[in-house]
Amino acid sequence: ALSLHGLHGEILIADCTITDNVALTNAGGAYNVNEGDTRFRNCILWGNTAPQIYQDGLSLEVAYSDVQGGWEGLGNIDADPLFAEPENADYRLSSASPCIDAADNTAVPADVLDLDGDGDTGEPIPFDLDGNPRFVDDPNTEDTGNGEPPIVDMGAYEYQPPEPPECPADFDGDGDVD
Repeated sequence: ALSLHGLHGEILIADCTITDNVALTNAGGAYNVNEGDTRFRNCILWGNTAPQIYQDGLSLEVAYSDVQGGWEGLGNIDADPLFAEPENADYRLSSASPCIDAADNTAVPADVLDLDGDGDTGEPIPFDLDGNPRFVDDPNTEDTGNGEPPIVDMGAYEYQPPEPPECPADFDGDGDVD
């Protein structure tokens, strides 16, 4: 669980997956009693004890996030994120996840530590939690997020679609020419 207590100023929580937390009081996902502005962007808050977010701070804004039970804000959804194997703590997105291509490209934090070593610290962070490319388009998913394609996914992991079939005429991937 994420607890923001007694902090001052602006706090940005971006590209996070917060799940499977249990709290004895108030909320299991995020507990905000911040004395400044708190913003969640491109996050998934799912499967925590309800409510997912407890708000007792000055300002809380949630956008382009998947919040179980819903949360008002631009681009937010309330839909099962369809994690790959949550029973095994694998919170990558499965191919049918509504979180794919549904986040906000402009909210991905800058690569201030130059994680990819290209000398550009102003670009968005180029990797997900697994070290896979962060901006990957899934051609089978409609882009519902914000920005120029490819649209980033909600949560800490970017869905990595399977490689196209070896045979370019095998349109359904079953191994024969269609």
